[in-house]
Amino acid sequence: MKTVFTTEMVKHVWAQQSQPEGRNSNETTSFRYAFLDSYSTTIAVHCGDFVLSADPSQFSVTTNRHTPSSYDVSPARLIYIPALFSYGERMRYPSDIPKPGVIKKALQELILDLCKSYKKRRTDITRAWDMRRIDRLLDDL
Repeated sequence: MKTVFTTEMVKHVWAQQSQPEGRNSNETTSFRYAFLDSYSTTIAVHCGDFVLSADPSQFSVTTNRHTPSSYDVSPARLIYIPALFSYGERMRYPSDIPKPGVIKKALQELILDLCKSYKKRRTDITRAWDMRRIDRLLDDL
């Protein structure tokens, strides 16, 4: 079984969950079971029908490149929840996967923050952007 891939293939193989582990040649991006790591920080967790991910702008520029996009995790739904991921924190065990109640609370907090942002917006275009994000998060909830 091949375990060393290009950085893009690491994300692809992880997203397909076709192998238990893999990494790129310089070990900056790797996965083990459900967890995708970049520079010793877990940046995404594959949860079957959906993927929980850090926000692409949450960490350094190099780590941002490793954060999954919708293309990488197809057909699983990608849900960005920054509150579930911290720099330098690595998830390793099934018990580390966020519980449904924790995910729900984090989504509710994101929705509340977007509602506050919506209220402060001055143009219909920026309000529409917030509303689309709120609608998407409500679907995820």
